[in-house]
Amino acid sequence: MKIKNKGIVVATIPNRYLSVTCIGKAESWVSGNNRTIPHINIHGSVKDSVNTTDQFGAGDNSVTNKQKLIYSGSDLGTVNIVRHGELERLINTPPDWRPRGLCCTRFGDLLVHVVMCSTGIKVMNNHKIFRYGKHERKQTFLKVIKLVFILLYSHLFY
Repeated sequence: MKIKNKGIVVATIPNRYLSVTCIGKAESWVSGNNRTIPHINIHGSVKDSVNTTDQFGAGDNSVTNKQKLIYSGSDLGTVNIVRHGELERLINTPPDWRPRGLCCTRFGDLLVHVVMCSTGIKVMNNHKIFRYGKHERKQTFLKVIKLVFILLYSHLFY
């Protein structure tokens, strides 16, 4: 795979969106600091949208191997999935941990980047990545920096 040096602007979306997950070559889900996650096409037109129940909106989003939208509800400490247009809680993170980043592996596991939040105050220097399979935590990674590099490297070549 060769990546071009210069990108091409295909659509402009409002800057309140923080996360973009591609679906195929011409569509994506975008989420940010509001309660709506729009499904847009390459021209920036909204095809569909999901309204979350989270006070601060979705933190990050991804899609499963079966193309189901999942997103992190940072204020509630949850990871949610959208099935047939309905929201369903998929994972509750441990107490005092809030989900940030999400990544679905090609094997169907879910990697969740979590940050320690104590008594409502965000402590941003304590990070972990939890690996979930079938809604159960299977593994905890403490060396986040090394794991993120491995994940980024593996996405470039697969």
